Amino acid sequence: MHCDGCEELLNKDYNICVSCFSEGNHKCFSYMHPFNKRRNTSINHVGNMKLERKGASCVCGNGPKCKSKACGYCAGCSCRCHTNFTMHFRFMSIEDEVALLRSVEAAVGDNALPPDTTLTKLESEELRRKDLNQEKKIAATQVS
Repeated sequence: MHCDGCEELLNKDYNICVSCFSEGNHKCFSYMHPFNKRRNTSINHVGNMKLERKGASCVCGNGPKCKSKACGYCAGCSCRCHTNFTMHFRFMSIEDEVALLRSVEAAVGDNALPPDTTLTKLESEELRRKDLNQEKKIAATQVS
């Protein structure tokens, strides 16, 4: 899950997994600015604001009205921008991943190698590479 407030207001990424989001772990204060630790949505990720004060008339002293045109709440105590998250996929959607898995299963069929066979092949390839490198070193020292 990707924080829309951090994207829009801070031009930064604040990402959290779906499980953590469902547990409410995004409703927190997180430093996004290296030197400024103020609770202000224009500076840091502040996903735990509970007040309902409009920006222009707020008495908290922590900030003006939020920069977002859609918000209008005080950036220091009431902004809701850091509670809006969007699901982002790195490479493909879940449906595309399932389709890829099905096509691989169809291509491999019942000929899949057991996990230990694959590991054994990888380990033997690594040993072979080490032997070749050792032989090259010996040959290089014999030439000089």
